[in-house]
Amino acid sequence: LWRKEIIDQLDSNFSEAKGVKMVEMCALKLKSQWHQIERLSNAIKQANASWNRKIRTRALCEWMFDHVARFPPPRVGAGRFAKVPKLRFVTQIKVRPPTFLFLGAWKVTDGYYRNLCNALRQSFDLAGIPLRLKFRGQIRSRRPSPASVSDFDRMPKS
Repeated sequence: LWRKEIIDQLDSNFSEAKGVKMVEMCALKLKSQWHQIERLSNAIKQANASWNRKIRTRALCEWMFDHVARFPPPRVGAGRFAKVPKLRFVTQIKVRPPTFLFLGAWKVTDGYYRNLCNALRQSFDLAGIPLRLKFRGQIRSRRPSPASVSDFDRMPKS
């Protein structure tokens, strides 16, 4: 009964720690619990492997397109200026902690941010790993308009 209460408190107080393996140990009986130490060692190795994993960009993009098709992002902004963010590309830009860059939207709502984090954790086995998501809007090339070119630039060079 106490184990379930501890797990429920951890899940409610530490949202990023959902799915973390818990190994029960007693410090008083440590000599007789070598199998528990082995389980703890395996859990640490698994968490370290998840922490150091690089996810391929192709797999991330396929996951993102599928996820956005199933759960489209809500509008961002106020009133008539609200726009639906268009996520176009995702890549992992940093390994420790896993940091992902989404291109095509400057920002998303807090609820959708959590939705993306939880879906990434579930799809790529990143339980208990803190994730960072960054968003960058579409970069458009800016060509000078004809009106911005001065008369001096139009004069023939001799």
